[in-house]
Amino acid sequence: MQAIKNFYLYLLLSTSLIGGVIAQSSYSIFPEESELTIYGTSTLHDWQIVAEKMDGKCTVVLRDGTIETVNKLGFEVDVDGLKSGKSGMDDNTIKALHQDEYPSIRFKLKSVERTAASSDQESTILVTKGMLTVTDFTKEINLKVAGKMNADGSIQFIGRTVFNMTDFKIDPPTAVFGTIETGDEITIIFKIVFKKK
Repeated sequence: MQAIKNFYLYLLLSTSLIGGVIAQSSYSIFPEESELTIYGTSTLHDWQIVAEKMDGKCTVVLRDGTIETVNKLGFEVDVDGLKSGKSGMDDNTIKALHQDEYPSIRFKLKSVERTAASSDQESTILVTKGMLTVTDFTKEINLKVAGKMNADGSIQFIGRTVFNMTDFKIDPPTAVFGTIETGDEITIIFKIVFKKK
């Protein structure tokens, strides 16, 4: 009996010393500290659109205060919150994305393929797969992000992705009777911050 107790004590100590302290926590997006910008081109000039309305939740596994993996993550951007600073372009964006029928752009994490510490050891690099839905079209995308826990206990993810609008069956918007054409390729750069519920 004593031998069994000693074995379990040894197992517990070994796990604590080797594996560290593991915790799983749920978080909700903190829009005030989050940023998402879409960059594109046109025959007239380059342009950018900022997402002013977003929502989402995630469940993160932490080991000794460092992100080990992400079990769940859902994120969405409201189409009517996409602002360029130019009303005409905003109207074209809403029209191209059929905002009345599809009010949000959504991303849902499918899997974390692998993780590694960043070169400065301050972040965890996560290579992920997820489902991105724009209007009524959903496509799997690969997304590489850097995640870390901030000093205030919040979690942040920083990354970028590049794709063509036509990949999601979206016709690049035009203006001035078609004389100004938007380039097909767009780049999205983001810093999304989550805080505990």
